[in-house]
Amino acid sequence: NEKKYLQSLENRTFQEAVFSNLTTTNFLEQVNKKKALSSNSAASSAEEPTEEINKRIEEIEQ
Repeated sequence: NEKKYLQSLENRTFQEAVFSNLTTTNFLEQVNKKKALSSNSAASSAEEPTEEINKRIEEIEQ
């Protein structure tokens, strides 16, 4: 039973790590798209991507 329990913990930890990596990858992809759009727009602010990143980091830490 202990072996099965440890295996399930390992599996759950692995799943959480994969989910976290996918979430981070998706977020960075979105940031890159917004940066590309922002760099093409004269009206955009250079601070917007930084604010987005800081906001997302706060969400992840909660």
